[in-house]
Amino acid sequence: MSKFLLLGLDGATFEMLDPMIESGRLPVLKQLLTNGARGILKSTVPPYTCPAWPCMYSGVNPGAHGVTSFRLIEPGSVKGHAATLRDVKQQRIWNILNQAGLSTGIFNVPITYPAESVNGFMVSGFVTPPEPKHGVKPDSLASEFAKAMPQYDHNGPTASAENWGFTRQKRQAYMDMLEKALLMRLEALEWLLKHNPVDFLWVVLETIDRISHKAYGYLAPSSPLYHTDIGKEVRQMTLRVLETQDRVIGRILELMDDPMVLVVSDHGFSRPTYQFDLRAYLVEQGLMVLPGRGQLLTQFRKLARTIVCKTVGYPTWSRLARLVYRLKGGSAERPGKEQWDASQQKICDWNHSKTWVGPHMEYGVRLNRVGDGPGGVVNNDEAPEIAEAVVEALRNARNPKDGQAIFDVVDRRERLYNGQYLERAPEVLFVPHRSVVHANRSIAGATRRNGWLAPLPTEIGIGYHDANGVFAASGTPFNQGDISGAQIVDILPTVLHALGVEPPELEGRVVDEAFCPDFVPEKTLRRVSGSAEVSDDAEVSSYSKDEEEAIRKQLEDLGYL
Repeated sequence: MSKFLLLGLDGATFEMLDPMIESGRLPVLKQLLTNGARGILKSTVPPYTCPAWPCMYSGVNPGAHGVTSFRLIEPGSVKGHAATLRDVKQQRIWNILNQAGLSTGIFNVPITYPAESVNGFMVSGFVTPPEPKHGVKPDSLASEFAKAMPQYDHNGPTASAENWGFTRQKRQAYMDMLEKALLMRLEALEWLLKHNPVDFLWVVLETIDRISHKAYGYLAPSSPLYHTDIGKEVRQMTLRVLETQDRVIGRILELMDDPMVLVVSDHGFSRPTYQFDLRAYLVEQGLMVLPGRGQLLTQFRKLARTIVCKTVGYPTWSRLARLVYRLKGGSAERPGKEQWDASQQKICDWNHSKTWVGPHMEYGVRLNRVGDGPGGVVNNDEAPEIAEAVVEALRNARNPKDGQAIFDVVDRRERLYNGQYLERAPEVLFVPHRSVVHANRSIAGATRRNGWLAPLPTEIGIGYHDANGVFAASGTPFNQGDISGAQIVDILPTVLHALGVEPPELEGRVVDEAFCPDFVPEKTLRRVSGSAEVSDDAEVSSYSKDEEEAIRKQLEDLGYL
């Protein structure tokens, strides 16, 4: 039987990769992305690492598998906790393949901590707490892995404002860390496959995501920063790191003995030109009230920030803001409690607001329900009407300069998700147009006249998540040419079909157009039962307070909070 490699390139887009491939310096990736079926892979709503990877390995939507965000808020509360694999309440691809008699290696896939025992091995990925006790399974392999790889980092480097910075030296230092992390991943994989060869290997490499968060504006040809001197410099740095990644991927293919390959990403990236002030817009619509003198204070802060930015530039303003924060007695790290417990934040007047918004990564608006938080005002009877009002208000939000809708997707959760964990999600979910990034805090320069929009600072290349990821399939069963319409929940049934495993009932479909017309699986389809057994053998189901804080810091460094 042919082996199978599911290669995850976190945050990858064709927009960024194709020009890199044309340089001729990425031969392995060129073969994988151009010699088979390829097309856009649509991410989840919202297009975020979490819930996207759980959707991929469960084959169902967030309302059905239970993980709607990195921070999970249970119904009847405004408090949350960091999501773990134990929060994913559906069978996973490794459960199904193990039951069908195939061994699996699950390596560096996000939201797989605590790792679970499999026929093969599992090494958890982002987000894993420092010094994890349950990052590698089975236990018989874990102790030997720890001896062989004592410095192994499950998360990889993330770039805070301080360690990315605005200087070439800091950018290069960060790129060097990413290259070192790639080589560490390869060393670990070589050791694992030597001691425990598998039929199916799923590897996720986070390199592209880590660069794109800080530099996508320099990597996307459509960005005005692409042809700047810094853009050219950053692309050369990025290409050198991707050359190392290309060699790593080539070695993985050798270790798997010429497998079938599916390349996927959990989401894409864009470099928006505008920011949308979500809170101020909700205030104008009568759906939120800022606390105390919040409205006046917000306008004053916007004005002050605009003046400073225009006078000294965004990089200087950013440094000044961090300095002022520290002089006021703060540290470089904000207290984690404020991020996970919304009632501790002065994000709205809880006694008078119909709505509230959590971290940026939620891409949603929540209702301030009676009994949930410190001063809920919305009862269950009126909740549907208010949710519809939020949907209508956001759908009507437009850029006054060109009439472009601010959001590509706006709807109530009931129309986007289904399943028993639906109520973990915000009542209203959205995906902004790729020219816009929403902000859950006040924005300098955003005004009613401009539709609560403000131009993004032109000096920075920060990237924001986009729904357009990558799908590319190469190997014996796969066709050649462009495909369209693949969704992230389609990956699981497509992999099972290629391996000759008939799946239980799933939400996704087999991407038939990616296969050769005469493809027939090597063996008679192996059926699995309607519900593959899900292991729950780890001794941990949630993170400690210190672990939660470490995870919060990682998310903050990536710009999620």
